[in-house]
Formats: sequence, structure tokens, C-alpha cells
Amino acid sequence: MSTSRSPSLSSTRSSAPTSSFLSFEGRRRIYIASASPSPPERTLFALQEEGFNATFLPFDPSDPKPFLNHIRNLHNTFSVSESFALLAYGSAATALLTLAQKPIPRCVALVAYYPTQLPNPNVKFPSLMKLVVHVAGLSQVSAPQEVCEWKCYRYERGRMGFAEEGEAGFESVEAGVAWTRTLGVLRSAFKLEVDLEGAVMENLKGKFENRTQIPLFEMDRVVVMNLPHW
Repeated sequence: MSTSRSPSLSSTRSSAPTSSFLSFEGRRRIYIASASPSPPERTLFALQEEGFNATFLPFDPSDPKPFLNHIRNLHNTFSVSESFALLAYGSAATALLTLAQKPIPRCVALVAYYPTQLPNPNVKFPSLMKLVVHVAGLSQVSAPQEVCEWKCYRYERGRMGFAEEGEAGFESVEAGVAWTRTLGVLRSAFKLEVDLEGAVMENLKGKFENRTQIPLFEMDRVVVMNLPHW
């Protein structure tokens, strides 16, 4: 994952694949944060298809304060009934996990993919915010879920970057399972709960056993849901 200086948070353009901000209109807001200078376009489109308003926020690990201040003040731009969720990778996930140990106004969920530093197992996050941490088992050491105060999933075959196509550690099966869990958390946070994980986990069971190469988030037609297709 690139750590080069990210585009400024002040630059905003909608629905332009080459812009530093890539967003789509929708009722439920999700902000995707990464140190990569390129927005995860397929994830943005997949969230759009699920009815979310998805926006990419570039994160500069060498100067995180503007990004964190932006997150703290997002609620000031919302109407009374609006809320948002955060989805972050790597160093951006680490920064948001630290920030989220105190309530972030209007933030209903945080999904953290392989943060560069995992929270202390005893840290308690605000109860009104849904939280899940995806841990890369081959790259990270984590406490067992049963001793953690926060929800995490460990992917024993996953390296840093396992959920991002184009990264050296990309693994399609692990990415698909993590995406299903992510979507479940987001649906729950926005009160759109659907039992996705049971059907998808059964569908992926054979793929885990066979370990054959499949397109990212490829699901058989029996799974009626929109997922990114690589």
C-alpha cells in the first residue's frame, strides 16, 4: 500500500474516476479511507449498488491531523437524520481506531482492515458504534476474539493487503469472506439487517477447501446480493 502523500482533502469532485475524491449520491454515507493515492473504484461502485453514498477520503500518514479533523467535523454537514460509517485500510484504519475510542458524532460503524497497529484487547469502543477489525493472520499477531472487548475476524491465510486487488498479499477467498462480513456490519449499522453471512459462508466453504483461484467476491447465483466483481 502506497504511503506517498495523498491528495488534499479540500479537493472534491464527484463521480470522476481520476479525482482525489470519488463519491456517489445516496442516502446512507460511507467514507472509505486509505493511504493509497488511488480510490478503490470497484468497492465504491459496489457500495453504490447497495444503496450507499460512498466517498473516498485520502489519508496521509505523515500528516494525519487534517484527515482526523475532517472526520471529527463531518457531522456538521449532515441533516438531523443523517449518519455515516467508516471503512479504512492499513494506517488509515489505525488512525481511525484511535480516534473512535471516543464517540465520533453520527458515526454508526467502523470497519478496519488490517490496521498497522491493533487496539489493546481491553479497549472499549462506544457502544452505539458497530465495529469490526479484519486481521491479516500471516502478517499480524492478535489476541483471541474471546478476550477482546471489540469484534475481530482473523484470516489465517491473509497477509496485509489481502482484501485489495493489486496488492501483493491479495487473496480472493479471504477478500470475499471479509467483504460479506463488512456488508453485514454496514447493513446492521444502518438498520438494513439481512442474514448474508450464513448463505455466503456456506457458498464459500468448498472454495476454501479447494483453494482454486476465483474472481474477487465472485458468488454463485444463489447468493442474491451485489458484490464487487474483479
